[in-house]
Amino acid sequence: MAISDFEIKDNVLIRYNASDQHVIIPDGVTSIGRIAFLWCSSLESIEIPDGVTSIGDSAFYYCKSLKSINVDDNNKNYTSISGVLYNKDITKLIKVPRVVSSIEIPNSVSTIGDGAFWGCKSLKSIDIPDSVMSIGNYAFYDCSSFESIKISNNVTSIGFGAFRGCSSLESVEIPDSVTSIGMWAFVGCESLKTILIPNSVTSIGDNAFLYCENLKEIRKPKGLDISKTEYPESCKIVEY
Repeated sequence: MAISDFEIKDNVLIRYNASDQHVIIPDGVTSIGRIAFLWCSSLESIEIPDGVTSIGDSAFYYCKSLKSINVDDNNKNYTSISGVLYNKDITKLIKVPRVVSSIEIPNSVSTIGDGAFWGCKSLKSIDIPDSVMSIGNYAFYDCSSFESIKISNNVTSIGFGAFRGCSSLESVEIPDSVTSIGMWAFVGCESLKTILIPNSVTSIGDNAFLYCENLKEIRKPKGLDISKTEYPESCKIVEY
């Protein structure tokens, strides 16, 4: 690893252009760009120094070998626990390395960030604690081994594409605290058979159940418009 491997401009790490397994971000970098490590398939661990103040949401997407993200203890904006990236006060879960097979989300977390679990194919189930109030866009995208998920009783919104590509997901419990479900929220959840939309939900995005080929029944409150929500022709719609 050499300094020439890093494309840095105005203290922003724009792109890492090598294939090392272990990377230490150079001192002086204050921002990690949104595609800085995109498709770095050999990357296993990364060290973030104390001077970094911002990290792009998609900075570590498609890092298929990533095992740990480690933050300097003196960093005032970010921290890491067991290789998982959080903001400093541990209220936002930012990024889980793709090879993680189990995780216990701290009870201080109120937000699961955009793409936080993107591509975590080894995770089979997860409990979201009651402290969590929002699930970001594409938060669990392509978690293809997910079989079940329990959503916090205080979550009010499920972002668009939140569970897209969770092809093994058989059941999901949506609590009655949720008021909105984003478009494409469950696209490609091929194993999902039934879903109950609680009467707290007032809006549901377009194509929320597109390519849910085995979906047999959607239970929804009367008056909730799902006319733009694609689902199989054989799926039964039950109002309550």
